[in-house]
Amino acid sequence: MQSRLHRWNTSDATALSRKVTEAPVVVFDVDGTLAVSRKPVSRSIAKSLCALLSGGKWLAIVGGGSLSRIQAQVVQHLPCRHLEHLVLCPLSGAELYVFRGNHPHAMYRHTLTRAEVRTIQRAFHKTMEVCGHTPQQVWGPLIENRGSQVTFSALGQDAPLAAKRRWNERNDLRPCLVQALRTLLKRRYEIRMGGLTSIDITVRGIDKAYALHRLSKVTGVPVSRMVYVGDALYPQGNDAPVLRTRATSVWVSSPRETLLLLRGTLALLAPQSQRQRHPKRNPR
Repeated sequence: MQSRLHRWNTSDATALSRKVTEAPVVVFDVDGTLAVSRKPVSRSIAKSLCALLSGGKWLAIVGGGSLSRIQAQVVQHLPCRHLEHLVLCPLSGAELYVFRGNHPHAMYRHTLTRAEVRTIQRAFHKTMEVCGHTPQQVWGPLIENRGSQVTFSALGQDAPLAAKRRWNERNDLRPCLVQALRTLLKRRYEIRMGGLTSIDITVRGIDKAYALHRLSKVTGVPVSRMVYVGDALYPQGNDAPVLRTRATSVWVSSPRETLLLLRGTLALLAPQSQRQRHPKRNPR
């Protein structure tokens, strides 16, 4: 199945914004796309998301973090009250929530068993030895059980952004770790890189492509009419499974590029909104 991938920095910005205006459902990754790693979204992005929601679009947020993390980074900063067209897919699509009033309601959760969590944790420890991952300083636990996903953070869950950037540029061992994990875990799990230092592991078949197909059932919109915006659309990235679907994918490198895409989209939608508010009257 041929994907429809467009890189922001090498594509026509207006054409990409037009694709978003035409999509009934727009899906966003979180870290590196809507927000800097583990930080809240900017006020500008929050306002832009609300503008799309008020225009009747479905918005979905598919991140590697937990429900509480997505709420803290995004939802709590949205200056709009009506969230009935907002869908949250935490843990790389292992869970899906819709809003009833202002409260998220779970549509599904694919929780890992205790035995699966132990197997994944042992595999992480083994691969760190194989690849020689011995950081001199860490901030918090390297391995976190998030219920539906186990996440490895090379410098710890609470590492500062500057340290993560340095590690990513100079010492990124994740390709080695991913390869070793696939050897140990065979084909039983989905193993993907995300952000600057993370590796996410979910049950086989549970990834962001799965999330789009479940999102289609919730919204009634075919995946082929969705636009996905993410920064990890590279091979082994946790956004890459989306490329197996017929969704249009926009590859950004930062929240700044996402904001430019949103602003371009809203600029194109503004004349449509004005025409709806002030329809032309037939001359008598």
